[in-house]
Amino acid sequence: MKPVNFDQPLSNLSPLDGKLFGAVMSDDPEAMAVAIAEGADINATDLDDYTPLITAVQNHKVEAVAFLLRSPGIDVEHEDNLCGMTAEQHAAYYPEESPVRQAFKEFHLARTYHNDPYFSFLTACAKGDLPVVEAGLLSPYIKGLLNNKDRFSQPLLNAVRNGSPACVRLLLEAGADPDIENHSQCDNGLTPPQVAKKNPEISKLLEEYDGKRVEKADIE
Repeated sequence: MKPVNFDQPLSNLSPLDGKLFGAVMSDDPEAMAVAIAEGADINATDLDDYTPLITAVQNHKVEAVAFLLRSPGIDVEHEDNLCGMTAEQHAAYYPEESPVRQAFKEFHLARTYHNDPYFSFLTACAKGDLPVVEAGLLSPYIKGLLNNKDRFSQPLLNAVRNGSPACVRLLLEAGADPDIENHSQCDNGLTPPQVAKKNPEISKLLEEYDGKRVEKADIE
């Protein structure tokens, strides 16, 4: 594997990008998140045209690979100048059961219905496609949008409207708000319990969850 020295005088990396690459080499997702939040380019390239993702794959930094693949804006198509390969092509040298290979499978699974993982997630919720929903929920990006009121459509509303109790339960356990109002054209202003009135099983599920939530709040 290519030795990495981010202190070399010929490094083309900015301080922030260098910080990101350093966090990748430490396999430290928290430090990576800090660097990106401060302005590091998630797709920056070093002198060998390696991105953070390629660097993580090449050095078998499993947590870093998973974090990057779950992050918005990640470029998985970049081919480095050194080998002319993408990160996934580099990953192909690992055994099939390698966590690095599995991270790429999860990445593609989360995009089953759309290149944008959030729209793919919404579709999976509507279809009750649990493997895709589970893959989506691994992403902090997706989890951060579960209760985003600025979005015209809500994952929980999609699952409720299309009658998928298992998906509804999964979303509730992940932190979806049962009282959030939907802003799509067909359910404008409605909450999940209002949409679920025609589905006794889901209505009961939402009531049980609300009861547990009230009980927990009383204890706290």
